[in-house]
Amino acid sequence: MKRWQTTALFAALAAGFAWGALQLFESEFSGGQVYPQYSSLRADPYGAKLLYASLGRLPGVRVTRNFAPLTTWNAKGATVILLSANPLAIGLEEIEKWAKSGSHVLMTLSDDYRPDASERWSYRHWHVKFPLHVKPDDAMYFTEADGWKVLEADGIHPTAIERAFGTGAVVLVARSEAFSNGYLADTDDVGDVTNSLGAPSQLVFDETHLGVTETGSVVGLAKRFRLTGFAVGLALLAILFIWRNAGAFPPAANTRAARRGGPAASGLRTLLHKHLPPDDLIAACWKEWLAMHTRSHSAERLRRAEAAVRDQSGKPLQAAREIYQALHAKGDF
Repeated sequence: MKRWQTTALFAALAAGFAWGALQLFESEFSGGQVYPQYSSLRADPYGAKLLYASLGRLPGVRVTRNFAPLTTWNAKGATVILLSANPLAIGLEEIEKWAKSGSHVLMTLSDDYRPDASERWSYRHWHVKFPLHVKPDDAMYFTEADGWKVLEADGIHPTAIERAFGTGAVVLVARSEAFSNGYLADTDDVGDVTNSLGAPSQLVFDETHLGVTETGSVVGLAKRFRLTGFAVGLALLAILFIWRNAGAFPPAANTRAARRGGPAASGLRTLLHKHLPPDDLIAACWKEWLAMHTRSHSAERLRRAEAAVRDQSGKPLQAAREIYQALHAKGDF
């Protein structure tokens, strides 16, 4: 295979790998399926990206996401949205502290949340009670909410309640479904959402309680400091370096090894060409022959052959013929 064919093959493989990686990235990250349900980063029916984007289009409303730990949070005066949350896991006292500092805290319970006896006892601090037995397919509701304002109800059962704490308030919603992309796309009734949000000027969608936090990764730093182009340049340099140092496929034949595999006569001829001038060839050959055949011919024949060696006059082939005739001539001498 020629070098340009090897280069073309390598380029095709690299392009195929890059295309596959982009397709994987597109399928996994464009819809946000890698994020938990009710995340504002998720665009499928189980996410809340539609609500986030819609609120961001309202005039005079600023919408952001929070990825910092809740313990370091300071969202004074903002509406804090925690979808599909467990208030006990966050801490009722912590939630009250945010509200007392002037925040409007909106919390929706996860769809499969079923508080046990100890959890129901914990909500007595808020004077909130849940039904004792709720089937897995039934929607959650509140059986009692003393001191809370009922925002939405399913018949006689409250499903969204609000209570003031200091200069802020806490809104507790028993169902998260009304905030999902799928529900909002199929309904015109968004009363649960609008009543729960109030009239905010700043909204913060919290992602940390869903497990989405900033990790300080290299990719994140590169995006923050706009080093994506630099990373792409390094990748191109790496590809060029690999291409530059890549050998031919299949490897080119080793000419020296091929010569070593030739016949013995060819090797001897090459050796003589490199180390023995043409005028000295007959003398060298005569010397080597004479060392092994001195006694096989008479002295007169050897003298005549040696004379032919001395009189070669730059014609080694003619001298070789004269030597042969001298050594094998007919007659007894």
